[in-house]
Amino acid sequence: MKIKIPLIVFTILMTASVLAAQAAKTAPQAEPRPAVAVQSPWPSAIVFVRYGSFSPSDEIFKTVYGSGPVYGGELRLHAAGGFYISLEGGYFNKTGKLTVTQDPTTMTVYPMDALVVFHALAGSIMPYMGAGGTACKYTEKNVIGKVNEWGYGFAVCGGVTARWRSIGIDARVKHSSVKVKPLEDDVNLGGLTFSIAAGYIF
Repeated sequence: MKIKIPLIVFTILMTASVLAAQAAKTAPQAEPRPAVAVQSPWPSAIVFVRYGSFSPSDEIFKTVYGSGPVYGGELRLHAAGGFYISLEGGYFNKTGKLTVTQDPTTMTVYPMDALVVFHALAGSIMPYMGAGGTACKYTEKNVIGKVNEWGYGFAVCGGVTARWRSIGIDARVKHSSVKVKPLEDDVNLGGLTFSIAAGYIF
């Protein structure tokens, strides 16, 4: 009798263990919760239409043509983190007078910038700064003749982008320097551009 009791207890425990293991195998497994997609706080792209005021830094340019409006557009593409590639094109056209003869002269400049822009913050307000290269296609017509050339230089900028849903508003100041030599003297086609923009955020 003393031998049978431990044997019966052992048999009951083994049977319970086997039944528990089978029940665990046949029980429906809880489905894993789907991973929540983590969205980037940075927009993938921004498209802007720009309007600004251009003030040339070169004294000859400023004397002959003065300041004037500049129109353009910008495509800003997300690269990584707060870094973006900014591709911008513009149009500046102004009529002035030659310094000696006072004859009319017309200058048309098409500035094109490729900048690396870094946004310091993500969210509804995104301040930024950037730097890169710039190219200018320019023409000048007057009694002396016609010049139709290209110039290359650099540009730096700083500004802030405000976003509300898919709508973006931007304010920027940009400084550029493009040295060209249309005739005998070097001329800098760059200067300060203060601009505002509105567009769509993707």
